[in-house]
Amino acid sequence: MPSTSDHSAASFSTFIKSAIGPVGATIVTLWVANTYPPENPIWRYLAYWALIPAVWILAFLYWARRKWTGFSKPRKTASAIFAACVIVGIGFGSLLFHFRPSPPGQLVHSGNQSTPSETPSQPVTNPIQLPHFPTPDEIAEAIKRNERVVQTSTPLSPLIKEKLFSVLIPFNDGEGDPIPQYRPKNEPAHFASMALFYVRISQWAKSALDGRDKPKSVEDIDTLLQEVVRYHVFVACGELQSDRSGFEWNYKTGMKPIAIPALATPNRIDYPPKAIIENLSKTLMGRTSEIDYWKKTTDKFSVPAGSTVRFMTSKEGNPGAYDLQISNPAIYTLTFTVQRTLLLNNYGFLPTGFEADADTIKHTRTFNIAIKGKFEFKRTTGTDPIVQEQYIQWTDGLFNGLGKYFEE
Repeated sequence: MPSTSDHSAASFSTFIKSAIGPVGATIVTLWVANTYPPENPIWRYLAYWALIPAVWILAFLYWARRKWTGFSKPRKTASAIFAACVIVGIGFGSLLFHFRPSPPGQLVHSGNQSTPSETPSQPVTNPIQLPHFPTPDEIAEAIKRNERVVQTSTPLSPLIKEKLFSVLIPFNDGEGDPIPQYRPKNEPAHFASMALFYVRISQWAKSALDGRDKPKSVEDIDTLLQEVVRYHVFVACGELQSDRSGFEWNYKTGMKPIAIPALATPNRIDYPPKAIIENLSKTLMGRTSEIDYWKKTTDKFSVPAGSTVRFMTSKEGNPGAYDLQISNPAIYTLTFTVQRTLLLNNYGFLPTGFEADADTIKHTRTFNIAIKGKFEFKRTTGTDPIVQEQYIQWTDGLFNGLGKYFEE
């Protein structure tokens, strides 16, 4: 007959074996709660809805196995398998229901955040990795940082560069071409540029007057000459910002090829030809074939991004003057003002390099046209010196290139 101590030991052993299931399930529950925080929603969901219930039911079955003395072993095994299948079905069924694609306009929950779901044009392939949208506090902080930057950028005096050119243009108000032919006897280094200038303005003036009487008054002649010179400045600026190649000839050295790289335009873009045509149509150049040229050409006119190009009458107290303005008011303004400064009103005078017969000379007067380039760069204490230097080099390149057309 067993003793009292043996019975107590057997009771304690039975208690320990019965408590293994609940204690183990409790330990697993605490471990899951600590291991899978809300930042990992999918694994947390699997743990809470599948693992923990499975552990507790298995613990219950382990405890009940010792109590269900009337159950046979096969019945106990079948009950355990059934319970496990129920647990797995409930866990994965609830998982699929929870993470199903949300209809448009509903909220998709991810952890402790809620964001409006977008209407996808294709099935949602990964609804878990949602983009981060800035909160109102984050937006407010970004605005404050920007305000601090603006407040610390104090406006400074603008950087201004100016360049003045002058050119003599004879005008024939009698028979023949309005501008006589330019044929210099000497051969300056910039002969090709100056010759091209006079050839161009002669053709444009002739085209603008096609089917019309030649202007007689000084004011009408001023308008014609100033507009063709302004357009030449525009064309020359475009050429200077493009790669050029060709040849030059000298009677001493003969012919040799030349290649000139384009000026480096800051943050360069191509200006829309449609906008150029719209501008030119409002000037005398709208009468010429240049409109068709800009409709068909593949040539580009480059400007810094954000710039506009305008042909207009001067607004700086120069009545009768004509401006070409390229500008982005927030950064810079580049203006070329074309104005007649001197008129040799006596007929019969031709500048050096022009040829005409005696009858043409009798109807020719010479006009002095000035071209003033003015560049203004807006500066603050926050201005990037590298950007400023890029604009300065661009402007110097335009001024120096234009000088070859006008300066002897």
